[in-house]
Amino acid sequence: MVAIYQLFLNFVSDIGGKISHLPPAETIIFDIALILILCAVFAFIAKVLRQPLIPAYVLAGLIIGPLVLGFADNMEMILAFSEIGIAFLLFTAGLEIAFSKIKEANLKKIVLIGFFQVLIIVGVVFLLRDFLGLSVLQASYIGIIMAFGSTMVDIKLLADSGEIVTLHGRLVLGILLFQDLVAIIAIVIFTTGGFTTSLIMFSIGKLFLLILIAMFLQNFVLNKLFRFAAKSTELLFLASLGVLFLFIILAYVSEISIVIGAFIAGVSLANSPFKIELESRIIPLRDFFAILSSSLSGCK
Repeated sequence: MVAIYQLFLNFVSDIGGKISHLPPAETIIFDIALILILCAVFAFIAKVLRQPLIPAYVLAGLIIGPLVLGFADNMEMILAFSEIGIAFLLFTAGLEIAFSKIKEANLKKIVLIGFFQVLIIVGVVFLLRDFLGLSVLQASYIGIIMAFGSTMVDIKLLADSGEIVTLHGRLVLGILLFQDLVAIIAIVIFTTGGFTTSLIMFSIGKLFLLILIAMFLQNFVLNKLFRFAAKSTELLFLASLGVLFLFIILAYVSEISIVIGAFIAGVSLANSPFKIELESRIIPLRDFFAILSSSLSGCK
C-alpha cells in the first residue's frame, strides 16, 4: 500500500509539474476537465449510496484543491465560476416564482425569521467573545459570517428535490435572499466604520429601484420582446441570457449582490408564456455551472 501511495504521489507531482508549464488558458481547461471527471466519479458513488450530489461535488473540489492534489488554485477562476453558478441557480429559482407568489410567501415572516436568525447567532458569538478572546470587530465579522447559509447549496438542494415552488421552499429562498441583503448592509457598516442609517437606507432604496425596473420591464417590454424572440429558439435563449446579465450588471453597478440581481431577473420572466421553453434551455447550463461552482467551493 505504501508503494502504491508513493507511485500515486509521484504521478500527481509529475502532472503538476507539466501543468505549471502550460499557458494560463490551457491550465484552466485542464482544471475544468479534471474537476468534471472527478465530480462524475463521486456523483456515481453518491447516487449508488442514495446521497445528494452536492456533497460529492464539494468533496471532489477538496481533493482537487490546494489541500490535497494542489490543482485549481486559480482563485480568480474559482470566484468567477462560483458567482456564475450561483447566478444561474437564482435565475432559474426566480423563473419559478412570480411577483404574486412572493407576496403569498409572507414577506413579514421572512423578514422576522431572517432578522432573528441573524440576531441570535451574532448574539451567541458576542456572548462567547471573552471566552474565545475576540475583539468586538472580530466577533462582529465571525457572527455575521456564521449567520449566513450557503445560498448555492440550499437552492440546488431545493431545485433538485422539486421543492423550490412549495411554500416552505419560497420561505427558505426568501430568508436566503434576506441574508444577502443583510450582508450588503454589513459590508456598508464595516467599510464605513460605523452604523450609518442614511447609507443603509440608500442601499435598500437601490434594491427597491431594481425591483421597480424589473416590474416595468416585465409589464411593458419583456413580454413583447420575447414574443418576437420566440420565432427562434436560439434567439429566445440568447434573450433570456441577456436579461440575466443585464440585471447582474445593474446589481453590480448598484453595489447590490449579483445573486439578488439574478433572482430579480428570473422573477421578471416568471410570467412569460415561454417560461417552460426558457427553463428547458437554461437548466442544462445552470447544472453545468452549479457543478463547477459547488466543486470549486471545496477548493477555497
